[in-house]
Amino acid sequence: MQDPPAELLEEILDVLAVPLGVPTEQLPDRATLLSCSLVSQRWSRHSQRLLFRRVVIGDVWVWNMSNDSQPSVNLASFFQTITADTDKARWLRDNNLCLVLRPLAAAKPTDILALLANLPSLRELDITAEACAFTDEELSGLRNSGLSIRSLRVNANYVGLVRPMPMLTPGWPAVIRFLEIIPTLRILDITANTFQEFPPMPELQPPLGLGLISFKLQSRWLINGAPLLAFLVGNRTDNERLEVFHRTQSATPVDLQDVLSAHGPQLRYLVVPESLGNPNVLRLCTRLECFECETLPHQGVVAAIPRTITALAITNPPTQRFSLNRLYDGRVVERRVAYLTEQLHTFPALRILTWAGSSAHSGLAALCDRCNELGIAVRFRPSNTIGLRDDELEFALRSSLA
Repeated sequence: MQDPPAELLEEILDVLAVPLGVPTEQLPDRATLLSCSLVSQRWSRHSQRLLFRRVVIGDVWVWNMSNDSQPSVNLASFFQTITADTDKARWLRDNNLCLVLRPLAAAKPTDILALLANLPSLRELDITAEACAFTDEELSGLRNSGLSIRSLRVNANYVGLVRPMPMLTPGWPAVIRFLEIIPTLRILDITANTFQEFPPMPELQPPLGLGLISFKLQSRWLINGAPLLAFLVGNRTDNERLEVFHRTQSATPVDLQDVLSAHGPQLRYLVVPESLGNPNVLRLCTRLECFECETLPHQGVVAAIPRTITALAITNPPTQRFSLNRLYDGRVVERRVAYLTEQLHTFPALRILTWAGSSAHSGLAALCDRCNELGIAVRFRPSNTIGLRDDELEFALRSSLA
């Protein structure tokens, strides 16, 4: 029997990969890491890559009451592990593809510099906005080092954890300057709990023109992501798999005219908030495949959704009495469900309808029956999950980073 192809093994390992959380200083984390590395190395090269391809730091922490209630995390210990002059440390450095630094890791810009210098295979990075505050000299050094980051998540969605303090500012200028030096970036995910809008974008010649395939902005407040997306992508029109997620809990209508005017023809996946301004801009998405709405769409939105979609998701649909931003009359909810049911036949390519949230709707049974008649699969999910982003889609997106 022949061994399976290396490409197949890689796909299997990607599916099986699980985060390796680095515990606190009070636990034997270094010994555990090195022992696991040794065992995995004796097993096979592929298992070694599986074990260390994603490391999470800052999920596990303890309060040190004698030190002004600061959480004790293990970033320094992890750095000491990967910089040791041993075969096991070299295995870890070479096989770590994804590093997640939670807010409790309290990573500083100098920490990020040291980690990037010692993790040559790193492709995915998850950090806080404050960790992006590099000096001009540090940015120049990073630019010359040839970063190969494909996926970046920036988290500005937390209050002060090291000490009690007002909500930390996200430092958007620092984040934007960091983005400028990552020409390989293809997935950008920004999570922000702040009132601050993005500052004016710098004028670059030539423009960045990044080959993004996914741009995600999630905020409790209204933040217009159009200027940042336009700055990153520029006039580039060959982003064949561009996906845009724009989530906000603000009741202020979101205007996506600028984003969709420039990038609508390239969009494959679009998430819009409940407070969408002008739904007619959706018609600009002439090649859309997946559409997600953060509420039960009204007639104007249903009419404007491109009929090219193969998957539709409704996230956080209102119950008969309450929605996130307003009270709903039960009759309004019933009318919206009924109208969507009536219009299903106008979506000839639709194959999946995902309902993420409460199923307490009187017209939902009729909606499901109509889906069955049309050969549309119905999926139910909790409201705290992204409706269409199932494991298969996530794997396909990550696989495209290679």
